Amino acid sequence: MIYFFNDNALFAASVGFFGGLGAYSFWRNSSAAGFAGGAVIVAFDLFMRLRNNDQDVPLLAPNAGGHIWFIPVWIISLVVTGIGGMMWLGWL
Repeated sequence: MIYFFNDNALFAASVGFFGGLGAYSFWRNSSAAGFAGGAVIVAFDLFMRLRNNDQDVPLLAPNAGGHIWFIPVWIISLVVTGIGGMMWLGWL
């Protein structure tokens, strides 16, 4: 069976979910929760990737951190963070 994500992506997503849940309980705003959860996922995945010394280019290597369909999780989470931030500011 082929999996489209790895354990690091699942771990980063769970950390981001609980970060967003904490932001929601603090601000009671779902867009703030999306912004905070996405930012936590970006920070956590970049932390995992930059601490991995096994890869030559750890920011883009699928084995260095979390990936979904071979796209690094931090790239996907930047989109989520941007959408959540725009919703929080009222631009969407």
